[in-house]
Amino acid sequence: MPWHNCVRNRLCACTKNFFQRVFGHLLKEVNDAVRISPFIQKLESSSIFVILAYRKVGILTMSITIRQAQPQDAHAAVPLIIDAIGEIANRITGEQTAKAVEQELTVLFKREDNRHSYLNTFVAVENEQVLGILVYYNGVEAIHMDENLVKWLEQKNAPSIIIDKEAHEDEYYIDTICVAPAARGKGIGTLLLQFAIEETQKRGYTKLSLNVETQKEDARRLYERMGFVITEPWSIIDEPFHHMVKQF
Repeated sequence: MPWHNCVRNRLCACTKNFFQRVFGHLLKEVNDAVRISPFIQKLESSSIFVILAYRKVGILTMSITIRQAQPQDAHAAVPLIIDAIGEIANRITGEQTAKAVEQELTVLFKREDNRHSYLNTFVAVENEQVLGILVYYNGVEAIHMDENLVKWLEQKNAPSIIIDKEAHEDEYYIDTICVAPAARGKGIGTLLLQFAIEETQKRGYTKLSLNVETQKEDARRLYERMGFVITEPWSIIDEPFHHMVKQF
């Protein structure tokens, strides 16, 4: 699914250049940032990293951890996924009411065989609170995951659907990035995007892609600043998108 306007599996060792690139973007986005501490702490587990940012509001310290999601994150991650993908959530769950959609997407999140599995999701966390999510996988995996989703829908007698292809097989793909409303404007979306860039390189891929709705010019310009270029027109549920790719 495209990265919505609501703006797996380990992170490689963080380098000084990575830190500088991340905070170069954050300083542009966060108007009230006084300084970003040149500090990044690698923890014992290579799957997470911590960033400290100092801001003008008193002596507020923002400590963001990005880690792979776990099944128990469903209560926080699923509403953000729904916020990002909108009515697509109804299609992929075969449900119509908000409560049923959330229940069934929670089922999918806790499974390991579909696009919105916890295995394909990273969460940005501060003080154990999920502030943002990244759903991210490669084009080859998407083919098999979509086949699994169709079978799951058939088993529950839900309406059959055609799942649009969203990435080429040689690409890693950003399906969804969404930040919680209370946490927007802090650069968390950019941080998740930069994480995906670094993770793609670590996994040995040379292309990272996303789809952006053609009318969302501000989002397109942000991606272009991050090195993405429009490569071709794309259509998802008969809606026009730009397919954008960053090559390494």
